[in-house]
Amino acid sequence: MVSPDRNPRKVLPLASLAALALAVGVIGYLRAGPAPHAGRVYLRSRNGPVLFDHARHAAASAGCADCHHETAAGRQPANCRTCHPDRANEDAGDRAARAVEDCYHAHCNACHLAQASARFREPDGTAACSACHLK
Repeated sequence: MVSPDRNPRKVLPLASLAALALAVGVIGYLRAGPAPHAGRVYLRSRNGPVLFDHARHAAASAGCADCHHETAAGRQPANCRTCHPDRANEDAGDRAARAVEDCYHAHCNACHLAQASARFREPDGTAACSACHLK
């Protein structure tokens, strides 16, 4: 078996080129801001994750503030967990103490249960959990 040529004159330029390409990629990734309308994202939940199609909901809404209630016009919304904890903090006494899942349910159910679609409703009229939560 022939061993590869390990001539430093050939390896060093290739290694330098690979390092440069890696550095450009990492810098580009770090400098890029979040996409204004990310496609599909998974939302964590103790009842099973929710595959949320952000682009579809953004297109159907009147604007970002429909869901991102504390977002000024033209500003990039913060992640919900920036203000809302994973679990409720009953002692805080303000709405930021509401758990993020409670907020999702309030916002999502308000729109989806108002729709005539049977997809989001159980026969008794309550929310169909399996319409959103993956198991």
